[in-house]
Amino acid sequence: MKKTPLTNTRQQQTKLLFGQAKAAYKAREYVRALDFCQQLESVNTEDPGVYNLKALVLVQLGKPEDAAQAIEKSVDLKPSDPKIRSNAAYIYDSILRYEMAIRHAEKACEISPKNSGLEPVFIVGMPRSGSSLCEQVLTTNSTAYGCGELATMLQLEQRFINLGVNYYLRSGPGALTE
Repeated sequence: MKKTPLTNTRQQQTKLLFGQAKAAYKAREYVRALDFCQQLESVNTEDPGVYNLKALVLVQLGKPEDAAQAIEKSVDLKPSDPKIRSNAAYIYDSILRYEMAIRHAEKACEISPKNSGLEPVFIVGMPRSGSSLCEQVLTTNSTAYGCGELATMLQLEQRFINLGVNYYLRSGPGALTE
């Protein structure tokens, strides 16, 4: 698909709408943010950032299946963006499609520049110790991905080991299975 250059007026309109959409998202005005994202789609259908933001808004509005469609459009437009892949992992996790979540999390790690600081952090705790709350707080940041409960954690651990991602557990790899 050939990209058509945007005119200066359309570029300015895109920039303005995107700024308004991000501001509405940060202010937790998700319906307004979605409206801006839809306006953006009509102006510029080739910007992966539009679909990425739209997907995050749709998750907040309780429309995770629509969010999955939007994030896939974003991934199709820019498959080499680790942030988009991380957001895709987050969205698929929210709709309990763990295989897709893991696939996108893996890809985000693969394509991240070395020494980017993107390495997994595992939060482990006894029941009712606050570990779930800690995960929820950390994953309010759009660059963080929470993988949920133990079954997903074991799958991610093995995949990160297979990818050669460096991480540290006091008891070493496999400690979660003991």
